[in-house]
Amino acid sequence: MLTNKCNLPEPIYNFLKSDYQPKEKQYSVTTILNPTRQIILKRRYNNAIDQDCSDLIWTMLGTAFHLVLENSKAGDNQLQEEYLKQELSCLDDRLKGYYLSGKADLLDIKQKKIIDYKTTSSFKFIKKDFEDYRLQLLIYAWLFKKIGYEVNKGEIVAILRDWQRSKAKFDKSYPQLQVQTITFEFTDKDFEDIEIYIKNRFLEIKAYEDKPDNELPECTMEERWASPTIYAIKKIGNKKAMKLHENEKEAIDHLKNLNSKFGDIYEIEVRESCDGRCENYCSCNKYCKYYQEKYLDKGEK
Repeated sequence: MLTNKCNLPEPIYNFLKSDYQPKEKQYSVTTILNPTRQIILKRRYNNAIDQDCSDLIWTMLGTAFHLVLENSKAGDNQLQEEYLKQELSCLDDRLKGYYLSGKADLLDIKQKKIIDYKTTSSFKFIKKDFEDYRLQLLIYAWLFKKIGYEVNKGEIVAILRDWQRSKAKFDKSYPQLQVQTITFEFTDKDFEDIEIYIKNRFLEIKAYEDKPDNELPECTMEERWASPTIYAIKKIGNKKAMKLHENEKEAIDHLKNLNSKFGDIYEIEVRESCDGRCENYCSCNKYCKYYQEKYLDKGEK
């Protein structure tokens, strides 16, 4: 259910409100890129999950950006916002009746290239972590190949929503333009690998669809966007750490060495691990056993 705790204008609420209901045995390209536990819990509790308008503002801007492009005229030899759906018994007989679906932003037939538009953060481009983008484009390319189109490239056109001209001017490692493009080349081996990936994702989803919540596979540290526990060596009274350790013993040894030389003026500050996705970007987290035990049992219930 969509709430409006900040009392945002009704047009915003209505724009964000969705009556979408998941289709049985059908999963989208973007959905299968998520952890299996999240996929299943989100479907299982779809009608019970509460989200507030204020948490979806960036989603609204991204959707609005796509609507502008969707209503613009595509060029010659281009397919825009093409809906794709593929039955997956072609990959494995056990997947008969299961479907992969998606809507590609643009296919340039002449250039044999899939193009996808994104609104994202500058930080993603500073990190240069684009594997999720590559996988999404490759799956779209595979879907188009299944209906007879030749595709061997993918391109992301990204609008950096938080881009700052002042930072670009003084920091050459910062994205120099607010619009960034990334191009991927797809080989025959890439298409072989993505078929295995799609098949395995659907077989795992199928295996757990009817399992109880507590038997769903736990998300990996990478899927949770987990940061490790950090042991910070600090001078007592200072906020800034002089050294960060991921190993507690190394931190203790370091502290002993410092204090033996300079007296008892240093301490270890334990900065507990956190799960960025679990805490901030998973709408079904309150139905997840891991989240319940790690976060709700600490007083959030």
